[in-house]
Amino acid sequence: MLLLVLGLFIITARPATALVKLPSLVPTEVPTGIDTPTATPTNTVSSDIQKIREVVQQKVKEKLMQIITPTSSKKSIAGKIIEVSDKTLSIEYHSETRLIQIDPTLTVIDANRNKSTLSKLKVGQEILILGIDDTETNTFTGKRIIVTDLSKLQIKKTVTAGKIVDISKTSSILTLVPTHNKNTLFQIRMDSKTEFLSLTQDKIKQTDIRSGHRIIAILRPDEKATKTYNAVRLIDLDYKPEPTPTKK
Repeated sequence: MLLLVLGLFIITARPATALVKLPSLVPTEVPTGIDTPTATPTNTVSSDIQKIREVVQQKVKEKLMQIITPTSSKKSIAGKIIEVSDKTLSIEYHSETRLIQIDPTLTVIDANRNKSTLSKLKVGQEILILGIDDTETNTFTGKRIIVTDLSKLQIKKTVTAGKIVDISKTSSILTLVPTHNKNTLFQIRMDSKTEFLSLTQDKIKQTDIRSGHRIIAILRPDEKATKTYNAVRLIDLDYKPEPTPTKK
């Protein structure tokens, strides 16, 4: 009898929760109609980043090329008027005809240094034109026109330093590579008026100027050819006098 009472007591003393079966927290099936997120492939992100880098690099390269080799620059040209219209004029320039585009802000100065207009320019007048020269489109846009006597214009001297890379054997012309721009070649014409000096300012002969020597050149631009100059004075930095032979 005592054992029966103890058995009933143990059964009734168990927690009620032990008899409850809890549902599973993890669903065995994904409900339909709900999109599950998918991971973005890493290689797609890397490809997009690489494309952006290539575009940026190309833009930087184009900008550097514009700085290094600009297609347009300020320049002045002179010549005789051949034809004038409302938007253009033609001049004889270095024995060639050059078409000038007229900038809307054009300023015209007549021979008396007074302001004038494009309509008052006449065929046969000599003019100096200041403007923008675009080598890519081969156009010149005039921003300022000065009526002048070209024979009275003083040609400015140019001073440059560089290395002689060639001396012609058939003419008095040498080729110079400027120190400040080694991608350019200057053709320098020497004549009877050219002075030849050493670093110590001693007079030397034209034959003392040698290929490979460094020189300082004082030049006058040649109006008939681009990048061609007439030598006023050449200072040979590498000239060394030949030793005086000793008397026996």
